[in-house]
Amino acid sequence: MAIEATKDEPEGGFDRREILGLLEVRGSRNAHLADPIEGRGGFQNRNTPLEGSEPVYGNYLTLRYLGHDPAVVLTDHDDLPSLEAEICSGSGYLNPFSTLMVAIVEGRVRPFRILHGAPGQAREIFRKRDQSGPAFSFGTKYLDPGLEWDPA
Repeated sequence: MAIEATKDEPEGGFDRREILGLLEVRGSRNAHLADPIEGRGGFQNRNTPLEGSEPVYGNYLTLRYLGHDPAVVLTDHDDLPSLEAEICSGSGYLNPFSTLMVAIVEGRVRPFRILHGAPGQAREIFRKRDQSGPAFSFGTKYLDPGLEWDPA
């Protein structure tokens, strides 16, 4: 599902082998997917890759790829507002080290975009590719970020 949803990304999408070999879990609903060596500090390959047939639980999930220190993180959220907050947070999709992020709501990938800007001013669409350009600074602040779901 996440692989299909990201196949047309300019920088490349999720890769099955990477998901199965790197997946780490956050939250309580998918503890059965945790690698016995999780919590070791930093991201590393799993001790034993997943097979791909394991069940994944939760109505509100994010799957995030960090390309800098390769990792894939599956997080289950209690509700839609907490999922939206994660996406718009400094450790979510706005984080320059988060290369890809997919929201899975009630069993289907839900495309989104983030708008940001100072209150009372025009809002801008956040574009991940802008974080790799020469004008980007790691101190960049995204004022008042908000998530907008693609209606499709």
